[in-house]
Amino acid sequence: MDRILQDTAKKHCPNCDRDLPETSQYWHRKGSGFRVPCKSCRHDDYLAHNKEIIQQHRNAFFAKSPEEQGKIRDRWNRQYRERSVVKRQAGMCSKCLASPTESGRLICDQCRADQKRWSDQLRDEILATYGDRCVQCGEARPEFLSVDHIDNGGANHRRIIGGGHRLYRWLRKSGFPRRVSNCSARIVIGSNMSAESSEKKPT
Repeated sequence: MDRILQDTAKKHCPNCDRDLPETSQYWHRKGSGFRVPCKSCRHDDYLAHNKEIIQQHRNAFFAKSPEEQGKIRDRWNRQYRERSVVKRQAGMCSKCLASPTESGRLICDQCRADQKRWSDQLRDEILATYGDRCVQCGEARPEFLSVDHIDNGGANHRRIIGGGHRLYRWLRKSGFPRRVSNCSARIVIGSNMSAESSEKKPT
C-alpha cells in the first residue's frame, strides 16, 4: 500500500501546505479531478463554519423574549416527542433516535455506555467532594461507599427525588449538604462485598 502511494502523483493543498497523493483518500472528487483544499482542511473548515452557524442561531434565540423562547421550546419538544414515538416503534434507540436497540431494551449500547460513563463520573465527583472515604471505618474503595443521610431519612428522600444518579444530581445542585458516612458493607450486607471486605467490616 505504501509503495502504491509513493508512486501516485501528488497534489498540493494550499491550506495546510502539504503534498498529498492524488487519491480519493485525501481529496474530494470534482469531475475528472480533485478539488482543493484536501479532505482534512475542508472538514476543519466545515466544523468552524458549523460552529459559527450554531452560535448565530443561539444568539438569535436568546435575543427573543421569554414568552417567545417558551413557545419555540414547546414546538421543539413536541416535534422531538413525535419523532421519538416513530423511531421507538421502528426499534430505534429512544435516546439518540439513530441506532437500533436489542430486543427488550429502550436505548442502544452506545447510549448505555455513555450514560454509565457519565453516571460513574458523577459518583466519583460526589465521593471526592465528601472526602472519598468512610467517616466511621476509613474504607476508601469506591465500590464499598455510599451516601448516608445524617437524619436517617434516606428512604423518604429517595421516594421524592429518586435514587442513584438522581440523588447525586440533587446533591451537586443543592451544594453537597450530606456526607459519606457508611460503607455499603454496613448498610446492605452482601452488596458488592468480597471475602476481604467482609472480614474488614467494622464491628
